[in-house]
Amino acid sequence: MAAHDAAIAERARQQLGLITHRQLGDVGVAPSTITDWVADGRLEVVHPSVFRVAGANAPWRATVLAACLAGGPGAVASHRAAAELHGLPVPAAPVEITARRSRHAFSSGVVLHRPVRLDPLDVTAVAGVPSTSVARTLLDLGAVVHRGRVQEAVDAALRDGRVSADELAARLEALAVRGRPGVTALRAALADGGGGPVPESVLERRFLQVIADLAIPTPVRQFDVRVGGRFLARLDFAWPEHRIGAEVDGHGSHATRRQRAHDLERRNRLAEAGWQLRVFTYEQVAHEADLVRHTMLLVLGASRTA
Repeated sequence: MAAHDAAIAERARQQLGLITHRQLGDVGVAPSTITDWVADGRLEVVHPSVFRVAGANAPWRATVLAACLAGGPGAVASHRAAAELHGLPVPAAPVEITARRSRHAFSSGVVLHRPVRLDPLDVTAVAGVPSTSVARTLLDLGAVVHRGRVQEAVDAALRDGRVSADELAARLEALAVRGRPGVTALRAALADGGGGPVPESVLERRFLQVIADLAIPTPVRQFDVRVGGRFLARLDFAWPEHRIGAEVDGHGSHATRRQRAHDLERRNRLAEAGWQLRVFTYEQVAHEADLVRHTMLLVLGASRTA
């Protein structure tokens, strides 16, 4: 490979250690030489038309890029794979791409989607991997995950400033056609936001889902408790008229002595100001929903009758 080392190494460097059959041909490598290099381990076959240069790392995003390269011009990571690239909360992401007219062969493990429409505005790149944009990804997600997962991903994207509600609404209006997968889920997610603060975590969204059907008032999200103008605490959820708050803790009890002391001092300040606080762990919100519902019904019911 000596005569082609520099060109191959540079192209592979740009593509996370990957190179295609066509790109090898473009620098003068004959098909028979490619076969020899595969046989002696200098190239590793990722897909029939895509190779990994020996010694290159193989991070997950390189696996996604390999599928895009195999998909031909215009192929992009999409759906759950794009969500993972954008840092959105999704279940275990398969290697999922969208390609217009790909006739290329793939090794196993690639989920291929054909786009109804893929505008330039819907395409970007994330860490060197071509991908659908955040807005398009959130629309596509509704075709492959349930509505609650779409809501969590929308919350995360809005909270982190990866997309705005106006951008999402604009792309939804432009792309929504009757029967298009994902439209209903994204429209519901935007409507459910209600214009209020976005939940700061997936766990907060799940808490809202757990209590959604209870006969209790809608909580105020991210409520600042103040007494005489002095800030005491910010609560995940609050019912100010009852001086009741609820919080969700994804990490369980704080680990350090200083953190535990801070939590105790904070709760004491709230109690002195007449506030009741209920704190729920991840396990309770995710797996003991009946306990959470019973607790909130009990505390708010008691408050209303007091």
